[in-house]
Amino acid sequence: GQVGAIRKIKGVLVHPAQIDRALQDHREVVRFQVVVDQLPGERYERATLRLAMAAPPAEADELRRAIAAKIKANILLQMEVELVALDAIPEEAGRPRFAGAIVDRRGK
Repeated sequence: GQVGAIRKIKGVLVHPAQIDRALQDHREVVRFQVVVDQLPGERYERATLRLAMAAPPAEADELRRAIAAKIKANILLQMEVELVALDAIPEEAGRPRFAGAIVDRRGK
């Protein structure tokens, strides 16, 4: 299976399929990627959910807020949400394997 895709982020075990389910109502999202890093001197890690869109949304700020709230409610994890161009996220980050859906930059 996909055990290797599971990552512990901010103390919560996260599988990309959980994020995919939380995003299922947002058809405009083509692919996603979670980038986890910890800035030097910072106590806590930071998680950013990068969303590749089919087209630029009319209300980008509203969409970012709505998705951040949905992720927090469904996965219990606060993430920053960033909208990016489709080619900014590799195809292999998508379904069904989600290889590359979580990029862990902690300790690097």
